[in-house]
Amino acid sequence: MHKTVEFQREDLFAKVWAVPLLKLAQSIGVSDVALAKACRRAGIPLPGRGHWAKSEGARRAKPNLPALKNPYYQTVRFMVADATLLPLPVQRKPEKGAPIAVPAHLDAPHALVARTLKEAAKAKVEQGYIQLDRQRALDMRVSPDTLDRTLRLIDALIKASEAQGHRWQVTQDAKTTVTVDGQTFHFCVREKLDRHELPPPPPPPRLPKHRWEPDLDALLRPRHIYEWTSTGKLSISIDGLWFVRTVQKNWNDTDRTPLEAKLHEVLAGFAPAAAAIQIQRDEQERRRKAEAERAIQREEEARRRAHQQQLRIRLVRATKRWEQAQRLRDFCSAVQAQLEALPSEAQASGQAWLQWALEQIDLLDPLQSNLPSLFDLAPPKDTWLSSSSSTLPEDDWWTTRRR
Repeated sequence: MHKTVEFQREDLFAKVWAVPLLKLAQSIGVSDVALAKACRRAGIPLPGRGHWAKSEGARRAKPNLPALKNPYYQTVRFMVADATLLPLPVQRKPEKGAPIAVPAHLDAPHALVARTLKEAAKAKVEQGYIQLDRQRALDMRVSPDTLDRTLRLIDALIKASEAQGHRWQVTQDAKTTVTVDGQTFHFCVREKLDRHELPPPPPPPRLPKHRWEPDLDALLRPRHIYEWTSTGKLSISIDGLWFVRTVQKNWNDTDRTPLEAKLHEVLAGFAPAAAAIQIQRDEQERRRKAEAERAIQREEEARRRAHQQQLRIRLVRATKRWEQAQRLRDFCSAVQAQLEALPSEAQASGQAWLQWALEQIDLLDPLQSNLPSLFDLAPPKDTWLSSSSSTLPEDDWWTTRRR
């Protein structure tokens, strides 16, 4: 989320001699070291050390701006953080409501909790975790030992949340979503497991009176075998808020405070999360509209340049046709001068040819054939001009001169 701040060399020169360098750098959004380096690259002289500590009469006079050696530094650019693109600050510590009671037994569970419990009964356990179908069950990654506690925690949280008008849903893309104030975010519960390496199994005993053979099956067996044990430590997370730092997104079991005592904090964090999402979406919409406006401006500028080039090419072509017509008229005048020395029959044929030639010259001459079309500056209505059409097969004199 950055933007480019540009200064013309002359403007930056005036600024560094009008205010202290540190103050100017803070107003731009860069360090005074970065500003000084940029000025030196652009050949901009800077006030010496202690310049602003002196009285106005004792300060060094402003020097003349030296000539620029590298045209690239005519524009001095700085990449700075754009505060307008950052989400507005959201309340970090929302007001906490009353603690949420977690029942000792899962009685009359919420429909989503009941469906998750049903899915868990038929799910497999891999690497210590219950492999739930998250298109039908809540987004949980826990061990069988903490399944009951996890469901009781979520059941209490869902019921307290829906009492405040929030909506919970398990979506087809395997996510558990919570909708608060019209904004939706993802919710999940994770458990930390401990991994222990098991000793490798002993090799099979060799039968008596059997010759030794290499155990080729050992090459296919995994070199390390692990088992996972439950730690009982759960964490509740809100996903999809990586872009904001002012909203709490994770709540964990600790040795002093279990999640049962933090459910009201989790519930209180839903509203700031929704507000952050709304701010982010508003900002994205603002940037989308700004980019659309810039695209329209770029397209209009491309159309203007393309039309301007077409007008120039039309002017060059008309000038060439006019020059060709003038040359042809001079030639016809030379022919007219030679006719007097020819016989009468040849003179009659020559006059007929000259009349035809002058008619053809008038068709070629833009000043005689269709002069009003030369004055038409309006862009064509039936053709679409863009930056792609600005690359025409023939160059106008202006383009050729720039090259």
